[in-house]
Amino acid sequence: MDFIGINAYGGVMTDSHVHLATDSDYMPDKIRKSAKLIDHYFPALPVLITEFTFCYTSRNYLNDMVFSSCFLASFLSETMQLVKGMGFFTMSDLSVYYADSGNLFFGGNGLFNYIGLPKPVYHVYSFFRELGTRIIGHTSDYLITTDSNYRFQALFTNYVHINEQAAYSKHNEKLLDTPEQLFESSNTKPLHIQIEQAIPGTYLLKTYTLNAFHGNLLPYWAKCRSLTHLSEQDFQTFKQLAQPAINLHTKTVTDDGILDFSVHLEPSEVKLVLIDYIEN
Repeated sequence: MDFIGINAYGGVMTDSHVHLATDSDYMPDKIRKSAKLIDHYFPALPVLITEFTFCYTSRNYLNDMVFSSCFLASFLSETMQLVKGMGFFTMSDLSVYYADSGNLFFGGNGLFNYIGLPKPVYHVYSFFRELGTRIIGHTSDYLITTDSNYRFQALFTNYVHINEQAAYSKHNEKLLDTPEQLFESSNTKPLHIQIEQAIPGTYLLKTYTLNAFHGNLLPYWAKCRSLTHLSEQDFQTFKQLAQPAINLHTKTVTDDGILDFSVHLEPSEVKLVLIDYIEN
């Protein structure tokens, strides 16, 4: 054998019914237990997650909203060091587009909708692509990386899991109008970060924010859900609305080599901060 593949979904079987897991650690725990078992019997073989996503159906609006991006950021951070590779299900809603798929968004599992508009979950992969090669800080709230003393990258996640109502709902249509009813209560997370051994000088901090209002097309489409086809101009408008917010500011590091900054995370929010040295 060249590798052992496993898959992971958020479905739980209870009393002959399948529903989504209400435990936010359900899927990471499955991977930890599976990786430990495989390592015990086949220690030399790499483990690949050949297929995973949280929603096991392709008709659940959780797949279209910012929840899935927070889930993915948290899941990747918790499990990426346990396996050699992961395969997300699936690239595009086109692969799950059938006769009942008349809307631009219908709860498909894709990173993109069926005409190529990026969903919030896509941006998480673009955020991870920007991370460095060496991890220098890791908690359930953040992942900090670097590839030199001149460049640092920090990914922050305030993951809010679904409540029981959302776990047992087949499609979660309420996400289109009252999404706050389907999630556990949560608060803003203020975080203060200190990075040591930074080269003294001035750094540019670029912050990309993904939340309910930025990089999340579902609430915009919910206001005009009768739209089933887009002109090229409308497509470009939706594509612009699908982008994360961007903010810039500078930070000076003195001779002590400590680069510090603060981040405030709203519930169900992912932030990427790219920190680059610009001058002494």
